[in-house]
Amino acid sequence: MGISLKGGSTTNLAEVSAAGELSTTGSVKALTYASSTASIAATLVGSANAAVGSTGGAPVMYVIVKNSAPSNLQLNFEGNDGSGNWMALLATRHETGISAPSHNLTGFISSGLGGWVFSVPAVGFTQIRCRLDINTSAQVTAFTFQPAALSYAPVATTVPARVPVTLFNLGVVAAGTATESVFILQRVKINPSTGIGQSSGNFYQVPAGRTFRLQSVTFTQVGNSTATAAQTFFRLRGDFQAASYTGTIAQVLANGTISTPATAFAFDSLTWTFSDGMDIWGGTSTSTSSFLNVTYYSQYTTNAPTLGVTMVGYEY
Repeated sequence: MGISLKGGSTTNLAEVSAAGELSTTGSVKALTYASSTASIAATLVGSANAAVGSTGGAPVMYVIVKNSAPSNLQLNFEGNDGSGNWMALLATRHETGISAPSHNLTGFISSGLGGWVFSVPAVGFTQIRCRLDINTSAQVTAFTFQPAALSYAPVATTVPARVPVTLFNLGVVAAGTATESVFILQRVKINPSTGIGQSSGNFYQVPAGRTFRLQSVTFTQVGNSTATAAQTFFRLRGDFQAASYTGTIAQVLANGTISTPATAFAFDSLTWTFSDGMDIWGGTSTSTSSFLNVTYYSQYTTNAPTLGVTMVGYEY
C-alpha cells in the first residue's frame, strides 16, 4: 500500500504557512523545504514556518524526513491542542534504534531513500508540527506526516540490518621461532548505504551498539621453497568491554595447529565453522568496546613458512 498525497506531491513550506493548508484526517501531506539562498532560508526558519500535519485523533504521528543533499539538521517537534498554543513533544527516532525521546533532535542526514523516521505522541493534540532549524546551505528536506501507523516499512540509510565483514591476510612470512606475533588484518565492510570500506590493522573493533557474528575462520600454511618441516599454532583472542586496544589480548577464544612436512611448498589448512555464529557484542557506549585479534606461533629450523588467515562474519 503506497502513500497518497493531498494537493500534489510537494508543497513549499512558505506557501503552506501563508495559506494555512493542512492535511486532512487520515491523509498524508508532503512538505518541501527549499533554501538555496540565505534570504529564503531566513524566512523559513522559526515557529511560524514549520511543516504541520493533522493528527486526525491518532494516538501517534509518524514523521518521515528526507534530504536530497547530505546536511546537518536540527528538528523541533511540537503539538497544538486546538487552542493555538504549541508545546514541545518528545519524539523518538526509529530507523537507528538508538534515539532517546527528545523534542529537539540534531544530526546528519544522508541523501537517498529512507531518511529519518520519528514517532510523536499525538493524544490530546489536533496538530503536530516539525519546526526546522537548519544551516542555510541545506537544499531540500521533505516532511511526510502519517497518522497512527506507517503504511510501509521505512528503509534505514545510516546503518543497515547486516553489514558483511571480512578480515584476512594471506601472505605473512612467519616471524622467528619461539615468537608469538599478531596478524595484520585487511578489514573489509560491505555497507549498502556507504559502499565498500577497507582498512587495515592488527585488531578488529566491534562498533558500539552493534554485534559481530563470526561465522568462520580459515588458516593456511605454505612450506618454504627450501624443504623444511614447520608447525604453527593459531589463536583467536578477544578483549571485551575495554576502553581501547592495548596491543596485547590475554583471553584466548579458540586455538588450533597446522603442520606441514619437509616438502617444498607443502600446503595445509584449518577451518573453524561456527554453525550458529560466535557473537561478539560491541557494548552500548563509545567509551568501551570489544576487540579481536589473531596471533600465530611457528616452529621451524631456518626456512620460514608463509601463513594466512581469513575471517568471515557480519555486524548487526
